Amino acid sequence: MLSDIYKCCMLIGNRFNQRYATDETDDWSASEECSTVAKITYEIMNTLNISMEAALDWVMGKVIDDGFRKVEDHMWNDYCRGFLAGEILGMPTEKNLELVKKAEVKWKADDGKDGRQKYGYYQEVLEEVKGDIE
Repeated sequence: MLSDIYKCCMLIGNRFNQRYATDETDDWSASEECSTVAKITYEIMNTLNISMEAALDWVMGKVIDDGFRKVEDHMWNDYCRGFLAGEILGMPTEKNLELVKKAEVKWKADDGKDGRQKYGYYQEVLEEVKGDIE
């Protein structure tokens, strides 16, 4: 079952993709920076009771002006996975949530039968399930 944090972070990731994804952000070590942006945005919007868009704009303004001072140790948490799902798949629509569920099953079943994990990064499994419908 997908958490509310995961679904909200899909919104954040989708908005980020529409507004902030650039060649500069392609150089992020995606999981750490995505997780940090998603978690801070989520906490600000809920603490201050402001819109996700306003919270993300504030966070990204700080990142653009000052860079990252500290990044979250993500461990592929719901902030990170949700953000990446929103960035790659889009809004948490019924169709996209089905794709996420499929990705989660593949991600968790990746037991490295040949001694290596198939998916090094969560975004790889998202790209694969996205490609299944394209």
